[in-house]
Order: sequence, then structure tokens, then C-alpha cells
Amino acid sequence: MFKRGQVSTFAIIGIILIVLIALFIFLRDRVYFGPASEKNLQDEFPPIEEHFKTCLIEKGNERIKQMGLQGGYLDPAEGTYLSYLNKEVSYRGWDIPTQRYCRTRILT
Repeated sequence: MFKRGQVSTFAIIGIILIVLIALFIFLRDRVYFGPASEKNLQDEFPPIEEHFKTCLIEKGNERIKQMGLQGGYLDPAEGTYLSYLNKEVSYRGWDIPTQRYCRTRILT
């Protein structure tokens, strides 16, 4: 009885070792073991750079257009814009009723 229990323990350990070795062989090209080398990094940069450029063009152009339509601001502060064609158009200057001059705001 004792020997049969010992055989099953070794069989389980053997199966685990085979699975670990198979995973290592399968993943060794996809996972970097040890410090990153220049070659590994150069292989990874083109897809990352392409993703970055695509995201920047898609989202950046959208935000730039929104800023242009809203007078240079993405989120104009309350009381500093007028609604025109369902857009919040920021204005840069407004009258001060008790003064002889108007107040201006710089574009930030």
C-alpha cells in the first residue's frame, strides 16, 4: 500500500515537471527572461510607436477641433462662455459696468 502511494506522488510530480518544461519551451520567445537587451527592445518599439501615433492622431485631432470651436478652451469656466450652435464658445473680453475699460483674459 505504501509503495502505490509513493508511485502516485512521483507521477504527479512528473506530470507537473512536464507541464512546466512545455510552458517554458512555448513561452521562451514571448517572455523575456533576465535583463532587457537592445535587440528585444528594438523588436517591441515599432508596434508601440505605431499604437501611440494612431492614438495621438485619433484623440488629439478630436480635442484640437473641440478647442478651436470653443475659443481655445476644452472646458471653459462657468460664466466665461456663450452658447452658440450648441457649443460653449469662450470669450476673451467683457465689459465692467462701473469702469471705463473692459476686462480681458489670456488664452492658457
